Amino acid sequence: MILSPKFRIKIFLLVALLSVTIGAQAQGKKNKNKNPDKNNKSFVVTGRVHGVIQKEEVMLAELYNNKITPFDTVKIDLKDSVFTFKGEVHEDLMVYIVLSQNTVIPFVLSGGSVLHFDIELSSQGIQFEVSGKGSDNSIKIRNFLETYSKYEYSMKSIEDMFRAGKVEVGNAQSLESEYYRLSDQSKVLQYNMMADSSNPIASYFVFNAFLESQGKPEYDLIFKTFKIGAPQSKYLLELNQRYESVKATMIGEIAPNIKLPNPDGDSIELYSLRGKVVMIDFWASWCGPCRMENPNNKMMYEKYASKGFEIYAISLDRTKNDWVKTIATDGLPWIHVSDLAYWNSAPAKLYKVHSIPATFLIDKDGRILAKNLRGQELANFLQTYFNE
Repeated sequence: MILSPKFRIKIFLLVALLSVTIGAQAQGKKNKNKNPDKNNKSFVVTGRVHGVIQKEEVMLAELYNNKITPFDTVKIDLKDSVFTFKGEVHEDLMVYIVLSQNTVIPFVLSGGSVLHFDIELSSQGIQFEVSGKGSDNSIKIRNFLETYSKYEYSMKSIEDMFRAGKVEVGNAQSLESEYYRLSDQSKVLQYNMMADSSNPIASYFVFNAFLESQGKPEYDLIFKTFKIGAPQSKYLLELNQRYESVKATMIGEIAPNIKLPNPDGDSIELYSLRGKVVMIDFWASWCGPCRMENPNNKMMYEKYASKGFEIYAISLDRTKNDWVKTIATDGLPWIHVSDLAYWNSAPAKLYKVHSIPATFLIDKDGRILAKNLRGQELANFLQTYFNE
């Protein structure tokens, strides 16, 4: 995948958690973990780090609008490996303790909170406990991460077995079933967390950091969560703005029209292809992953073109020579158009394309069926759609 240089890719939190036991401790501190006074805007966050500390500074940063924004930075007392943040917040925030580029701890910061983190670093990952006044929502995030990481670890183990060729024929089906069972449980975990109106800030965290799909159902769910739990939150406003900017190209919507010239200079409209199943393919001659995907697209085109499948390829090239030469070299027989504007391509901006290859599969009525299907996923989808 090639990313647009202007695009700030959303932060995916990859935290490897070991076994963490906080149940008994949380019960023992039940009175101290009650919700903070909403009229109190001050907070105190302390932490003690066990293990090798890579940096002498620790950052407190906020997750907002798909970006990590520094909030405060303090020195770690290397003698005791402790740190302290103090300040004020005027509403609940989704924040991270950032110990290094790959060592981050997410939590909800509220006015009136007095939180303490006990953090252990090792070559195997991060282990942490959180306690104190106002820690309930942060404990929910920590528990979510622990359960989620167990699913991910088990799924990765199955994937590794298949890649290494260590799966016996008789066990393949049961392992596949187990993989999809774990995947389904992981999704249920994510959606249950998003539906928790008592903790909408954590719902925002899950929405940004874990969901593979951010379509209308997911937006509807998180909107409902915020409207119940935090209707005045700035995060709800940001989500509404984001939704308005992307809803036109969501699955189920009619794909916006495109009209661009082909290599011969003749303009071809996307809407002229109504009645066909069309894959809009954003690519470029300079995009290695796009070129790698071309043979599979060609195989799908040759198999289904007679049944009404078309590819409408939009190049993000800068020169006609590179564009036309690659079409010939790779032997791509479908429709090609381009404004030769690189990342300033008008259709790329219209479709919110920030990385390539990017594809949109639309039905005979022009409605978006799926996004970014590649390889076997595309083959499976077309096979099912054309009833083969």
